[in-house]
Amino acid sequence: MDTLFTRLGGRLSELAPDLATGLVPMAALFDATAAPPAALIALLAMVLEAGLGRRVWFFAALPTPAAMLRATAGSLGRRLDREGRGRRTLVMRGLIVTMLVGGVAGVLATVIALAGGRLAYGWLLETVALASLVGQRASLAAARHVRQAALGGRGLARAYAAVSGRPPARRDDHGIQREAVEDLATGFALRVVAVLFWYLLLGLAGAFVYVAVLETVAALRRGPGPAKLIAAAPAALLEAVAFVPARLAGLIMALASLSVPTTNPWRAFRVLARESHGHSSRLAGWPLAATAGALGLSLAGPWQTATAAGKEPWIGQGGRARAEPADLRRAAWLFAVSCLVTAALVAATGMIAA
Repeated sequence: MDTLFTRLGGRLSELAPDLATGLVPMAALFDATAAPPAALIALLAMVLEAGLGRRVWFFAALPTPAAMLRATAGSLGRRLDREGRGRRTLVMRGLIVTMLVGGVAGVLATVIALAGGRLAYGWLLETVALASLVGQRASLAAARHVRQAALGGRGLARAYAAVSGRPPARRDDHGIQREAVEDLATGFALRVVAVLFWYLLLGLAGAFVYVAVLETVAALRRGPGPAKLIAAAPAALLEAVAFVPARLAGLIMALASLSVPTTNPWRAFRVLARESHGHSSRLAGWPLAATAGALGLSLAGPWQTATAAGKEPWIGQGGRARAEPADLRRAAWLFAVSCLVTAALVAATGMIAA
């Protein structure tokens, strides 16, 4: 079968060189020993995760690698985050936790790569592992759950906490729905674009170590106290490793708004250019600006939890701050089309590399 694809690619090269370039690597799918290009594995991982979600990892019989990394970080954080410790001590302990969890992630990726190298069609194991790190279906499912609670008119804060793992930072229903829209935007940047970016750049180990940093931040930021000093070092590291992917995500979302009904692509690009730098987080500003502009919303702004309060500059000046269930639906469409645009960019990357 691989010979057939190679010959077919050679014949078509006389008429369509670009198409032939894509066909020849496809032969690796039918070779028990050869691994397909990284871009093709990334595309297959996106398709698998979109269809199966968490079940892609051995049909959810085992915890996903991301869940194991978060549990490891949480366990270490509970042991090291002690009251009465100095600021420098807690920051250093957070860095130690990040390094340990990153080391575990590197070991997991190495084991998966070695196992895949010894098995026939072992690249499938790498594909499944990468799919378990991507968060397309989970993000959309969370938004759908919040939207259904909003339409039902009760238990919105509880529904949001159930899918996000934290209480909402806004108290009113419109604010909670706005926060769910923000989660879709940042989730696209952190759990889709960044994972694929580091996989294409550094392979499975790069994706695993990135997710280790992401899950360490998520685990250490939980718990009482207005400022989790132990999360300071991993949060700063996450800002660094997601710097480029976050900007790519904002551009992709603005581009995707061209194909989503009821969005405003011109405003998406305008808000992205003018207001993406206003947020205190260097990684959140770009996807939030693109989403706010496309949907005509004002995102970020003041927030308050049971233990702390703060205020971010509004992103999307002049937009609506009162998000509705219809806005969650439009945000989900924007997220889905952005994933399709990302898949097209991954495919283009593979063709250029080939």
